[in-house]
Amino acid sequence: MKQTVKKLSIGLITVLFGFLGFNVKAQDVTTDLKLDSDLTEKLVIKSGANVTLDLNGHNITTTNTDAIYVELGATLTVKGDGVVTSIGKDYASLFNNGVVTLNGGTFTKDESKGAWYSILNHNTITVNDGVTISQTNYVTSSLVDNGYSSYSSSTNERIGYVSAV
Repeated sequence: MKQTVKKLSIGLITVLFGFLGFNVKAQDVTTDLKLDSDLTEKLVIKSGANVTLDLNGHNITTTNTDAIYVELGATLTVKGDGVVTSIGKDYASLFNNGVVTLNGGTFTKDESKGAWYSILNHNTITVNDGVTISQTNYVTSSLVDNGYSSYSSSTNERIGYVSAV
């Protein structure tokens, strides 16, 4: 009986965490990617990779995670039409620790689920003509956060300065 209750409890906890969105799917990317359908999983541009992402008219929409995360030492170029959206508190449509060039796309944050920036940049980013950065359902003080160089004592990569990035 005790073992059955234990298994049932573990199963309920697993379902609960999955339901609440803690089980976030992510796709590691190390080569060029041309979308052929809409995505609901986070793209992680891995360190050392030099990737061109062609949105190709498709959208990336994530909940409770950054839509695109660029690791330190990675390079990403985004082109094409499509919307990159993050829904959820404290997450961005693009979180950059590497080198990013935006040549296309719309990067937006749905603020109805909590305030945050559309783009969180902690390294080098170039935003060219044809790119839209916006927010839906609320407007924060800035669309792009370029980090906090004065918060040198923080080790939290989301809200403070981290010396490696």
